[in-house]
Amino acid sequence: MHGLVRVVEWPVRVSLRESKIGVLDALCEWQVMRGIAYVTALANAVAPVDLIHDLSPCPRPQATREGAHGELVDRLRNTAQGAPVDVLNEILRTCARLLAGAPYSVFAVAAGLATDSGPELCEGIERSAALSVQWSATPEVQASLSAAASVNGFIGAWVEWTEREALDRDGPKGVGIGSHPAHALPAAEDLPEWLRPFLAAVLDTHADSM
Repeated sequence: MHGLVRVVEWPVRVSLRESKIGVLDALCEWQVMRGIAYVTALANAVAPVDLIHDLSPCPRPQATREGAHGELVDRLRNTAQGAPVDVLNEILRTCARLLAGAPYSVFAVAAGLATDSGPELCEGIERSAALSVQWSATPEVQASLSAAASVNGFIGAWVEWTEREALDRDGPKGVGIGSHPAHALPAAEDLPEWLRPFLAAVLDTHADSM
């Protein structure tokens, strides 16, 4: 399921209308909660049937416009709130690294999100181009897109790491996730409001350990 859970129906047209920007932000929120909930299930080695049901719907613009996704995202958020702090720490630091790399991060973010969505080549190019232009034209969605790209990348790294561990049981353990130099955590004001509680959870844990 790890391939399907990274798929999002990203828009193929750029829009500067506030309502359309809100749809893009809502897609990112849905995907981030979906991704963290999925990784939480992997970490706990438990995937209840109702969670699998909630993970399965592909985030689509029409659903966000109609508000049909609200209760679903709330359930995913409840599961995501149980994510290991180390997981949240890594996702947030990668998000901050992508934000710090602007404007050049757009190439990794847009191309990665479009590729993860697995459309036909032509549609993938259109999605990547639209996300690239949206990143540049509306900086207010950069943090949301960075968070979605960070979550998708973490899922890919997790699955690759576990597959490698299964094949090489005698090799070094715990290598592959979080092995790059850690970036600083983002500031709360640099994140969308829906992601800030997860940053607070990481900061609270760090404060308790000091």
